[in-house]
Amino acid sequence: MYYSYAHPQLKNKDGSPVMVRQPPLTMSINRDYKTKEERLYHLGVLREVVLELLKDDYSPYKNNF
Repeated sequence: MYYSYAHPQLKNKDGSPVMVRQPPLTMSINRDYKTKEERLYHLGVLREVVLELLKDDYSPYKNNF
């Protein structure tokens, strides 16, 4: 799963933050689960967790844990 996040220090020419693509989150799902249904289920769970973190102002540039 991919997502981009606004870098706190990098700015483009109009002064707005540059969106930086973050490393993909795979959590070894393809290796651990063999069927398509299992993989889609666990990827959906991962997606929901990441969305909740981002909604709660998680920043990959700060230690929020």
